[in-house]
Amino acid sequence: MPAIAQHNPAVARAIYLDHFNLREAPFTLTPNTGFFFGGGERGAVLDALEYASLNTEGVITMTGEVGTGKTMLSRMLIERKPRNLEVVYIANPALTRDEIIHIIASELRMRNLDTLRPVQILKNLQKRLIDLHGKGKRVLLLIDEAHVMSPETLEEIRLLSNLETNHHKLLRIMLVGQDELNRTLASSQMRPLRERITERFPLGALSVSEVAHYLAFRMRRAGGNPDLFDGKAAVLIANASGGITRRINILAEKALLAAYSAEAESVQLHHVEAAARETKFTRLRGERTLWWNPRTWSLSVLNLWRDRRQNDTRSPLQNGRTTSNMAPAPSLGKHRASPA
Repeated sequence: MPAIAQHNPAVARAIYLDHFNLREAPFTLTPNTGFFFGGGERGAVLDALEYASLNTEGVITMTGEVGTGKTMLSRMLIERKPRNLEVVYIANPALTRDEIIHIIASELRMRNLDTLRPVQILKNLQKRLIDLHGKGKRVLLLIDEAHVMSPETLEEIRLLSNLETNHHKLLRIMLVGQDELNRTLASSQMRPLRERITERFPLGALSVSEVAHYLAFRMRRAGGNPDLFDGKAAVLIANASGGITRRINILAEKALLAAYSAEAESVQLHHVEAAARETKFTRLRGERTLWWNPRTWSLSVLNLWRDRRQNDTRSPLQNGRTTSNMAPAPSLGKHRASPA
């Protein structure tokens, strides 16, 4: 089999789409809501986030390792928002307190901001929020990459949570970030903000069987064969990636290129091995195992085989290979962390 590196990646990608009868590349790194996978409790978390964004008056947090799908969930939340919810989305919060206030005011279509002092902008912002509330609108401030925010800016966020009428909060706040955000919030300096957090949504890795369903779901959505990845290949992707969706996409993309290079009709174990040799991942905190552990490998293959046998006895709407592949939505309480 020719090495993956011998091919121009852009040209090879365009060619393998035809080879595997795909409409589009199934494993791109850019979050595409059309490829949202509801397994691994992602669908349940999205439902809970939708409820919390409208009904929770405290601060909401969603945290997880790099590449677990936080931005995808944020975009899904924005895409599915009801008409009475205004979302102010800040993707890069490495800003000062005054800059954060200015951006919020601008996103809520306030005018003449450059002529006002920060304290005047804040006062006018409260008036704007009261006006929206009177019209039946709710406002959610959704901050991505919140782990890069300075303590000073986080304190300003806490102060924004004080904006309220006699009966209701005027601004819902959701902080999305890597696990470093939890460590920042755990400091004594952040206790006032931490006490405002009422909903916590930690995102974990996908299991081996969930990775297999994820691969099948993505292939189907791209117009291809959902069973293109052999069972052993799926298990190796699961273990080599640690169940992190971004890593799964990287390995699956490289494995498709390897299979195309070999003119294979499916992705086999040795194609994923070639992809894994070219990919160096940083070991994650608490990562369970290395992908080449023989005992873990055997158990993973056995468990995946059992899972597929069970799915084969269920109806198409039950077996996780549905169009939406949404996991059953548990109650909101299941995703809440214990009080800090």
